[in-house]
Amino acid sequence: MIRKERGKQRYQVSDIEDLFFYTLYNFKADWIAGEIYIRIANRVKQLYGYDISKFKLVLRSEDIRHIFNRHFNEKVPNQKNISVNDIKNILRLVNYCDSLALDVKERIVFKKIFPNGEYSFVVEIDERNKRLLGKTFWIKA
Repeated sequence: MIRKERGKQRYQVSDIEDLFFYTLYNFKADWIAGEIYIRIANRVKQLYGYDISKFKLVLRSEDIRHIFNRHFNEKVPNQKNISVNDIKNILRLVNYCDSLALDVKERIVFKKIFPNGEYSFVVEIDERNKRLLGKTFWIKA
């Protein structure tokens, strides 16, 4: 399902496949992957002082474009190609992450080791709208 938000040129999509479609045709769209588990929210608050309880994880078309332009390339050393299925697992990566870190731009880096490599997903905190905005994603070989 796709609907246009009133007064904006940004679309809200319900499926990751729709987000890829909108990205392909240069439309701006958001996909809400789901809500952050309280266990992870408590861990972030304890480590870094950010209260992200009841926050939604959101992936935007601009960030999908960045991910595929920068991290969908076998020429990048020690990185594997990213597939649509990898991106579908982003909420699972965040809610069951093995480690957390804060980067120099005050963004949270979630890491999880899967059988095919170490997944890293960087989010920016949007406290006003209670969202974690996905910024970049890569798989370390």
